[in-house]
Amino acid sequence: MRLNPFSKKSAGSSGGYYARIKAEFEQVERELAKTRKAHAQAQADYDAEQAEYQRIKDSLNPRRVERSPQEDRQWARVTAAHDIVQPLVSHLRSLEEQVRELRPIVEAPTKLQEAQAALKALSQKDRQTQAERERLQDQIAKIEARLAKAEVKVKEETLVASQQWADSTDSDEAAQTAFAPPTALIQAELEVRLAKTSLETLQQQLQAVDASRADLPQARHDARRAYQYARYLVSDIEMHEQLEPLLPVIARATSAAYDWSPYLEQRKYVIKLSDELVAQASRQLDAELEQL
Repeated sequence: MRLNPFSKKSAGSSGGYYARIKAEFEQVERELAKTRKAHAQAQADYDAEQAEYQRIKDSLNPRRVERSPQEDRQWARVTAAHDIVQPLVSHLRSLEEQVRELRPIVEAPTKLQEAQAALKALSQKDRQTQAERERLQDQIAKIEARLAKAEVKVKEETLVASQQWADSTDSDEAAQTAFAPPTALIQAELEVRLAKTSLETLQQQLQAVDASRADLPQARHDARRAYQYARYLVSDIEMHEQLEPLLPVIARATSAAYDWSPYLEQRKYVIKLSDELVAQASRQLDAELEQL
């Protein structure tokens, strides 16, 4: 997405919308830091005066009817300190609110890049883990087929071996003792054990891959929402940047309308967009998401 605040034309202009918003944000942050420091000092002074008032009060006769002159003087100091703190508190809240309003706009270009990178990383993870999942499933299917053949082979060789063993009972004791299972049976049983062990390992790997993919839908949803919000702010910045040269023309139109009829808005101009234009913009936005 092209962002006008960083184009060659607007980057060197101190009058651009984004440049002004960023400068205002930086100024407010500086003022906020100064105000926090002043508030902390004023609050500390107020707390100290309040503590001193309490100390004086505790040191006097608790049964007295009226406040002493010393208490009155100290209470005046407490009140003065409080009168310093309260405006700073109000100013602090105002500055914090301004920072909250301006920060999303100032950070929007960076947040958009971060959201794009996050979506691309999630898409790459999806492709990689899906490919690994398919590889494991293919390997599991091959080993399952091989295991099935090996188990059939074990049954067949067991029947042959059992017949040979039964026939050896007609021989002398030495021949019976010397009977050994056929090599084919031993190999078939070994292949069954190896196949089962391999299957268990592959299935564990498949479970691990599935576990790593479990959070992908939610992670992608969150990343899409972050991207959409940042894109909305960046698009709004771009709109303001491009509209600024037209503001005098718009102001003239609204003022002329107001001059003709005071019932019309002088500080607002409503633009109605065609369905075709809105649909085209929506398709472009959807295409941008599909590419991530």
